[in-house]
Amino acid sequence: MRNALKEQEKKNEHLERELEERDLEIIRVQMLNDRLHMQTREVEDIDDRRAQIYFETLDKLKRYRKHVDNMAYEISKLRNEKSELQRYIETLKTEIFNLNYERNEEMVQQRHRWAYKNNVLDNQITFSRNFIDHLQTKARFETRQREIDYLQKVDDLYQGRRNLFNYSPHPELEIPSTPSSQSELLTSDFEHLENFQLLLIDTASVASTNNDLKSTDIAPPPGLSLPQPQSSSSVSYFYTPGRQSPPKFDINNLEDFPEL
Repeated sequence: MRNALKEQEKKNEHLERELEERDLEIIRVQMLNDRLHMQTREVEDIDDRRAQIYFETLDKLKRYRKHVDNMAYEISKLRNEKSELQRYIETLKTEIFNLNYERNEEMVQQRHRWAYKNNVLDNQITFSRNFIDHLQTKARFETRQREIDYLQKVDDLYQGRRNLFNYSPHPELEIPSTPSSQSELLTSDFEHLENFQLLLIDTASVASTNNDLKSTDIAPPPGLSLPQPQSSSSVSYFYTPGRQSPPKFDINNLEDFPEL
């Protein structure tokens, strides 16, 4: 009996071990099943996400395609506007060329008038400078003459005192008489004055023979008065002979020159 009980206990222990092993296997199978189920859900989620991404990509491609179509339409529209603008520019160029061709003769005449007036103004400026130079030369000549007269008077007084006292000073302290260089300078001043007067006569004679100075005569600059002719054979100083009073223009006032 005891042996049978021992064997039965051994069998029971063996069965319990088998049951425990089976329980462990069942738990392991359940864990594997749960893991498989979780993997299946992950795969399903991945498939859903992939499908969602696919549809989103399709929507984006549709929007991009629509945007590309709109851009192509805008580009074609801009090209049409560009061609229209080019045609308009060509039309404007043609009109400008026609206007320039029509006004070419008038502009040439206007340039001739401007050049003529500039020439007259240059002549007036040259005459003014020459006249100022003449006045400066005359002033220098008069100053030189006064200096020479003063030195002559001093020399005469000194000569009178030396003759009166019969005194001969030291040669280094002698006051020389009127130097020859002063006479030479005076002679050169006279020659310069005569040459300047001849230059004025030649310039004015050329200006008096110009018959084109009619309505474009210009008066001398303000503050400068020109000499009046002494006879009918005298020069007219840039004015047309026989004119009573020349027109007065102010070179500083542009309203007197509407063409400019």
